[in-house]
Amino acid sequence: MQQTLSQVRAAAALATTRTLLAEHASAEARGTLRQYRTAAEQTPIAIRTNSLGPAIATLLANQEKDKGARVLADAIGAWILRSCPHLTPHAEGPANGEVLLERLVTSDMETYRAMQREAMEYAQWLKRLAQAFVVREEDHT
Repeated sequence: MQQTLSQVRAAAALATTRTLLAEHASAEARGTLRQYRTAAEQTPIAIRTNSLGPAIATLLANQEKDKGARVLADAIGAWILRSCPHLTPHAEGPANGEVLLERLVTSDMETYRAMQREAMEYAQWLKRLAQAFVVREEDHT
């Protein structure tokens, strides 16, 4: 059975979310999860408003104080550069937010727009799944 691109995208986002939850299960790492959820909630509108390059650059700029922002930038980078079935060629070497940003600034307009459209769709899935599975601190009170 062949899946639609939306199904493939959703499955990848779910796998990313599950991995993130497993890697940040300790009490000390839950702050990163909350930061990730906040970044995931804000990123789709940032992509729509500013475009993908500035949105990824903002996530990377905040990585020192906001580890969740870096995790999100890397998740989007990994999807766009490695996993997305209709964007080729796939990147060799690391596939993270920094490499995505480098690829964006060297791409032609058609490729940039294709990556932006795909990142927007993927970011929407990451946002929905973060809202579904990542508990906010105020949700516990």
